[in-house]
Amino acid sequence: MRRRKDPYAAVHAVPPADAASRDAIHKSDSNAPPPTQCNAALSAGDLVVMALLALWTLLGYTMTLYPSVAGGDSGELVAESCHLGVSHPPGYPLFNMAVHIFTRFLPFGETPAWKANFFSAVCDTVAVVFIYLSLLLWMAPTGWTGRRAAAFTAAALFAFSPLIWTYAVGAEVFAFNNAFAALLLYLLLRYTRYQDISSALWGAFTCGLAMCNQHTIVLFEVPIIAWVLWSRRRTLWWRELAQFTGAFVSGLMPYIYMPITAIWNPQPGSWGDVTTLSGLIHHIRRADYGTFRLYASNEANEAIQIWRWHELCNQSQAFYIRNYAQALLDPLPQNAVLFVNFDLQWTSLRYLQRCELRRQDVTILNLSMMTYNWFATKHTNYPNLQFPGSRLVPFGSVGDGFSMARLLDVNIGHLAPRKRARIFLGGKLSYSDQDFNKKYTLVPFGLLDEFKSLSVPSQPLKPWYSSQQKVRAIIRERLPVLPPEELYNDETWEWTIARDHGMKELNWATYLLERTIAEDRENLSLLSEAAKPMEVSYQFEPPQFWNPAANLKNLGLAYAQMVKSNQEFSVSKDPFLNDVVGKGVTDSTRFKDRASARMLEVWDAWLRVPGAKQDPGYEAIEGVVRKFVPTSVEAQPGDNPRKQSQRRRKKKSAKTKKRGKK
Repeated sequence: MRRRKDPYAAVHAVPPADAASRDAIHKSDSNAPPPTQCNAALSAGDLVVMALLALWTLLGYTMTLYPSVAGGDSGELVAESCHLGVSHPPGYPLFNMAVHIFTRFLPFGETPAWKANFFSAVCDTVAVVFIYLSLLLWMAPTGWTGRRAAAFTAAALFAFSPLIWTYAVGAEVFAFNNAFAALLLYLLLRYTRYQDISSALWGAFTCGLAMCNQHTIVLFEVPIIAWVLWSRRRTLWWRELAQFTGAFVSGLMPYIYMPITAIWNPQPGSWGDVTTLSGLIHHIRRADYGTFRLYASNEANEAIQIWRWHELCNQSQAFYIRNYAQALLDPLPQNAVLFVNFDLQWTSLRYLQRCELRRQDVTILNLSMMTYNWFATKHTNYPNLQFPGSRLVPFGSVGDGFSMARLLDVNIGHLAPRKRARIFLGGKLSYSDQDFNKKYTLVPFGLLDEFKSLSVPSQPLKPWYSSQQKVRAIIRERLPVLPPEELYNDETWEWTIARDHGMKELNWATYLLERTIAEDRENLSLLSEAAKPMEVSYQFEPPQFWNPAANLKNLGLAYAQMVKSNQEFSVSKDPFLNDVVGKGVTDSTRFKDRASARMLEVWDAWLRVPGAKQDPGYEAIEGVVRKFVPTSVEAQPGDNPRKQSQRRRKKKSAKTKKRGKK
């Protein structure tokens, strides 16, 4: 590579024609800055505007901050930061170390989750400040007011755009990534304006450091690195290239944290085996996910309306995820084992245990993590369990793995020691297991399920029901309010809490109905309690919460059993069922009359559900319904009453419009 001559010296390569010209050139040279000097000093006015912008931004973020753990990966990231563990691939070592220091030494904030959320707010505030400084560098001087006002406005709009604001109020790696991207933009503009190698070297170091937080930053770094190298192509000697490489590699040093902490500070629940070089590379390149993805799927395509975004991004009262985790954890018996296969449950429970030190007697394992080859290195972290192989595999697999049935055999089944742990499940099983279905079943336990051996007689209905009432009371206390549907749509983690709660209520109701019919079919109290969650779901909940083919049939079956029962029951004790079942019935003093009418309504709706004809009881139910209810085509299959009323209003509105046109 050929070294370029000093561009400032090249101007004077031709001697001036006369003494006056020489004097003018020397005078201009004396006033010109050296080529490597960065005249980027901020004026007092710049600093004042920057401080106001930073304070306003940080205040806005802080007022809308999650008060506790947020959704997504937030709980797991904060948990690994609390005890200096290893997060899911690619590990996020810089985030873990930074949040650990931040949460440990921040003098205010009630919980580690709030402090970690505040860290994200600070990161996005830093990003906003660097956006402001970058705009000052980029814009031509147009006067004190116009230049600073434009930079302030643009940076503020960036700060309170919906996607940036969303990630500023919860502990995630995205706000940290925004800070690095804004810093790189600022260093790029400094280098472009002043051609100083120090900005380029700091940029190379920042590129490496940012890669220790989130890999997507590489999409931002590659064009920057390519442009800087191209701009220095005439002066770029091997020594300078080595400096850039050294600065970049120095930025990658936080990755050394992962094998160090995995060896000296192993934690149950931490991801991967990073104690070897191959394991570390495997983890960094996200091989467990089968891809090295460098893109995100989030979209932000609406106009910026700050006050509207405030309503949508304000999470200052959103305790839902923490409350949900407490409702999962607190009802469990002492020394229970919980297998989790639902991301929100795993991350929120991990935060409660590792950061707030709640219910540490409970052993929690991630079923998904148990399927990886490296899980064999984690067995010693779970002394309360026996593992009959290296990892969890599908039933019938060849190798040294174990199926779920085999795992249960050695812990609660016929091969288990006399002192058996109670094992629970959150979410669904990873694999369909024929052997499991022959030996074990799942019994509802609050928002979870409990594994039960079919070889052991089940607990009688009344004692089981009594114990579950205590569990449900704890859940109502820990999770008193569900996330409102008008604030959280089906793309939010909060919405999944409401969905999971609704589905578990239906699961509980179905199991209670089955056992009541089998063991105490005359018990109107239990039959009505089983019917109520089904009625609530059918009438008010979104269709994603319930399965019409199963739930409508079961609801009608509950009312049919009420009609058959020899007991009498006054529904005045339950205003909800009184209003629902009593509608349109002449004799409002007799519960069975109302139950009979409601049975026909529900089963009439069930007959139109796709797949109902494949049910063995379809013809019998159709025969009962058609004796009393004429065929109706207005309601569509699976509709709940709310959807039906909406359709009637739309039809009526369409007729009115047609009349108006005539």
